[in-house]
Amino acid sequence: MFVILFISFILSWLVVRQYQKVSRLPPGPISLPLIGNLPQILYYLWSTGSVVSTLDLFRKRYGNIFTLWVGPLPHVSIADYETAHEVFVKNANKYADKFHAPLFQEIKKDRGVLSTNGDHWQEMRRFALQTFRNMGVGKDVMELKIIKELNARCADIDNAAVNGVTTTQASEFFDLTVGSIINNILVGKRFDKDTKREFLKIKNALDSAFELFTPFDMTVPMWVLKTFFNKRYSNLMTLNDETTGFVAKEADSRYTQMKSGQYSIDENNIQDYTDAFLLKIQKDGENKDFK
Repeated sequence: MFVILFISFILSWLVVRQYQKVSRLPPGPISLPLIGNLPQILYYLWSTGSVVSTLDLFRKRYGNIFTLWVGPLPHVSIADYETAHEVFVKNANKYADKFHAPLFQEIKKDRGVLSTNGDHWQEMRRFALQTFRNMGVGKDVMELKIIKELNARCADIDNAAVNGVTTTQASEFFDLTVGSIINNILVGKRFDKDTKREFLKIKNALDSAFELFTPFDMTVPMWVLKTFFNKRYSNLMTLNDETTGFVAKEADSRYTQMKSGQYSIDENNIQDYTDAFLLKIQKDGENKDFK
């Protein structure tokens, strides 16, 4: 009898506590203690077939600002451009501190832009936006870069033709085209026939990582993942190391050459994001962490 009363008390307390938390947040589907909206999310992911369709369904039901509980953690989603612009652009300083999943904190170590908070996030955000703006992102010059890459990719197909006929996979064509444009912005290099296999290998690793990630990984404390799901944790870290190593390889090489005097950057002719970043490190001093 005592056990039944104790369990009933715990369940009641959890329900009341969950209700109190929910009442302070924007509307959303009914959530349960501890597991939140995971049952609804998983069901709609299965029935609609995609994350975008699932979020759009919740938007239609609960408005442009709604709350989803992923396990015990609330996630407020903004599905309206005007509101998102008001929150994240006009009032960005007020929302500089954001919750980040324990796994992302473990991976990023409070570095970068997406998984950081406070002054570091604001400084890196300003730098990234200003650099991309100076490089022509969103302007006609970026359109010219895209057309140039597309022409080069089509020329590769023409060169591979035999008797005027060639066969190519559409998915690989567009993956390489988009990947080359992004890589050109980041490190000033495109993927050609000699380097495309490396890119496709990393893309497959990224695809595997996205398939492996689940809401469970995003919510549990790291000690739970390391202790009871060590193999899963190791797989996630291995995939992260592979992708991070690929992205950082060119930057590390230039940074080493820059320290030894073998590589210099023309401040008036910045070619890519990596040069802009290394120039900032050079100006601000090597003792400051801008990773």
